[in-house]
Amino acid sequence: MELGLDHVLGKRRKGWAVSYSVSELQVPEKCLLGQEVTLRCSMEGTFPEHINVTWERIRSKDRMMPESAGDQEIPEHQPLLPPLPQNWRVTDDRTRTCLTSYLTFIPTVQDDGARVRCIFLHGVKQIREERVSPEIRVCARPQVSEIQVLPEWDPRDKVPFAVQLHNFYPREATMSLTQCERGWAVPYSVSELQVPEKCLLGQELTLRCSMEGTFPEHINVTWERIRSKDRTVPKSAGDQEIPEHQPILPPLPQSWKVTEDRTRTCLTSYLTFTPTMQDDGSRVRCIFLHGVKQIREERVSQEIHVWARPQVSEIQVLPEWDPHDKVPFAVQLRNFYPREVPPIQWGWDGAGSWREDPAQIDMNMDGTFTATSVWRVPSWSLTRPELRVRVCVQHGPGEPLSERELSLRDTGLLRPPHVSEISQTESMDKKKGVTLSCRVAGHFPGELSVTWLRRNKGKASTVVLRDSAECRVEPGTAVLARDGKSFQQETRLILWTSREKGAEYICRVEHLALETPIERSW
Repeated sequence: MELGLDHVLGKRRKGWAVSYSVSELQVPEKCLLGQEVTLRCSMEGTFPEHINVTWERIRSKDRMMPESAGDQEIPEHQPLLPPLPQNWRVTDDRTRTCLTSYLTFIPTVQDDGARVRCIFLHGVKQIREERVSPEIRVCARPQVSEIQVLPEWDPRDKVPFAVQLHNFYPREATMSLTQCERGWAVPYSVSELQVPEKCLLGQELTLRCSMEGTFPEHINVTWERIRSKDRTVPKSAGDQEIPEHQPILPPLPQSWKVTEDRTRTCLTSYLTFTPTMQDDGSRVRCIFLHGVKQIREERVSQEIHVWARPQVSEIQVLPEWDPHDKVPFAVQLRNFYPREVPPIQWGWDGAGSWREDPAQIDMNMDGTFTATSVWRVPSWSLTRPELRVRVCVQHGPGEPLSERELSLRDTGLLRPPHVSEISQTESMDKKKGVTLSCRVAGHFPGELSVTWLRRNKGKASTVVLRDSAECRVEPGTAVLARDGKSFQQETRLILWTSREKGAEYICRVEHLALETPIERSW
């Protein structure tokens, strides 16, 4: 990243740093038609005061939406605020370190399949953070009529019992047959199969599915894994053919284990396993089965999304500097998964914060990834040994930030200057006087202080020389060496008059890498 002088100093004058995280935007798995829903999105940490928050609705491209007055054209990104219905409202809670925005609305059928976007925006500070929700799934619970006998019997030897389900949504409906036979009845419910939004790589996970109510005693429960069709899974011995529905029990790893809790009215089955990258994108199915009673109830989970938190290295300075006038600070994010890199922000004391994309992303042998982020800072801007460079990695909502810092003193970059002896050049033109020069080289950073002094014969004290009728002082300008890792400059003292008898001239050099100044005399 290139940082110009105006940009760096302008940010520093503001005196703020942007170290913040923005939460993900979650929606309920099912939004009940006509029942108010509130979504929330938060920015936490350090951020400018006047952050604006806006919300948008993104409607599905492949859905036909009824057109209403004033809604003849429906762009993909449609603002949620008016002219949308008034029951869509946005409220904010603001504190110094947390800004939470709420979107409250009553779902309609027209919202089914849509998404919402929350945007945190600050134009001056060039901040734009947005989060997009999963699709909204609108659901209306059916109103179930009483059982009745239809007037028309076809065939005539069978009695047609009927029930109606009114006003449900979406079109899919599940119905169970209740049998009365041998003194038992089967009114029961089976829970949905939920998986966490992110499954931590290598951390044990337990899924559960329950049947509650009245059911036969000897219900069997089996689990299956359904691997994604579009994924390639490495084949291992005994796994040469991988059907779409593959049993989870052996020969799968022993870490996949099934346990049960049974009571007379509740059967809960648990699946415990340690996610690997081969499980990413898979689903699991739980099946409750009773062959004699012709009961088969199954539930399929959402896709398993495997995630590995990056290990953040300490900040280091790279050995190769390109361009030579900028110091490359680098940090590595190791062993993360999937490939998407979390936001990385760099900054330093008193200055702003700059978001950097990784310069390089590599796949590791185990399938995880390592990314390197490099931030290049102009050499001339590093002037204080206590100055600290900082990097902040935002892992995700609910996850702690990873922060690293490195002071200039600890970089190993500080180098004291080498100061040559004073040399004399006498001009052929006596009017141009005598020039004393001293060469300073090999120091980093480039900023140093040069002072010329005179000590008269027999005097212990010195006099600081400044431009006058007697002399002219040329401190010199620091010039970057070819490798970019050190500076050099030449300083001169021009004496317009002849040297006073017995006078001593001193060149004093001060630098932040020196505990005491270096002096050369003539």
